[in-house]
Amino acid sequence: MIRNKLKNKNALEKATLKGKEFSKIKKLKKTKRSQYDIEIVETNAIDGGVEVFVRAWDSNGQIGFGKDGTVDIERFRIFNPPILVEDPNGDIVLDIEEIDGVMQQLTLREDHQEALLKNIEHTLRVKQEVFDDSKIIKDKRGNTTSTFYPDPDTESTSVDGTVQATPAGGDTWTNIQAHAGSSAADAFSGGGPTKIETDSDDWTTLSRMITLFDTSAIDDADEISSATYSLHGRTPTDNSFTATDWGVNVYSSAPASNTALAAGDFDSLGTTAYSDTAIVIGSWDTADYNDYTLNASGIAAISKTGITKLGARESTYDAPNSAPTFQASKSVEIRCYLAEETGTDKDPKLVVEHTAAASVANSNFFQFL
Repeated sequence: MIRNKLKNKNALEKATLKGKEFSKIKKLKKTKRSQYDIEIVETNAIDGGVEVFVRAWDSNGQIGFGKDGTVDIERFRIFNPPILVEDPNGDIVLDIEEIDGVMQQLTLREDHQEALLKNIEHTLRVKQEVFDDSKIIKDKRGNTTSTFYPDPDTESTSVDGTVQATPAGGDTWTNIQAHAGSSAADAFSGGGPTKIETDSDDWTTLSRMITLFDTSAIDDADEISSATYSLHGRTPTDNSFTATDWGVNVYSSAPASNTALAAGDFDSLGTTAYSDTAIVIGSWDTADYNDYTLNASGIAAISKTGITKLGARESTYDAPNSAPTFQASKSVEIRCYLAEETGTDKDPKLVVEHTAAASVANSNFFQFL
């Protein structure tokens, strides 16, 4: 098993091993998936992950890639590629721990080929540059689509986790929303973009989420045409707040460290939405990813030389600082999986479409289990 081989390895050794293991897939004939047919033409190890050259078909026929639909074979680069997939009969049981200590278990199996196909399928779903087959030039290889994940604990280059304000005895909405922060958790596997609680008189909890991605593998000269930020949902909790318009959107973040979160990072999240469409609690997908297509501000925030710093927070009341109607002893929590499910296919991800660089051989990007 790849997972066992990664034990006691340093970051570079893990990257090299994973890339080599994925490259053994080499080719895969046209394979039917739920939404697409996928053919893997070539698979190569790269620094920090794997590159896969793919043909794909949807219900209308073959997909043409690139800005004009002429590309026959698209290159997908996946950094820190998942190797585990959920399976109720699997032999790997991971404990998911919430910041409040509540535990949940996730049952998986190691299957890096299935994880790869699931990753490609989701990436196809969020890609913007997809066309019909009318302009495809046979064997033309085109633009690069790169997928990035935050590091799980212990972090090497990037971090994800939850920051929250829990003022002793509670406080007004204005004060908790502008709070400097009470705690942070970057080694928990459960959590999410927002948790809001009240007691009999005050607001007692407000949480936000920070997700960083090492996107330095994108060549400095590349043009980024689209990007999608995705969070795999878990079942929300809603203790009977009258309001049903609680939502989540993606924003900037600016933690003091790239590899650890601190309580003071709570107020580092921005208020300019990086996606034009928030997702409200009633539409929060708990069986799959919740996808945020980044707008011009979000795309501009992607770093081609280092760390892309994103975050998620409640979008209807928290980000605009618009006080909700107070209700005593209530709570609402919109939850997702974090990167502590080491190597699973549910971690936060950032998919970036960009003009292919001349070479990936000297990429200095490293993300690992």
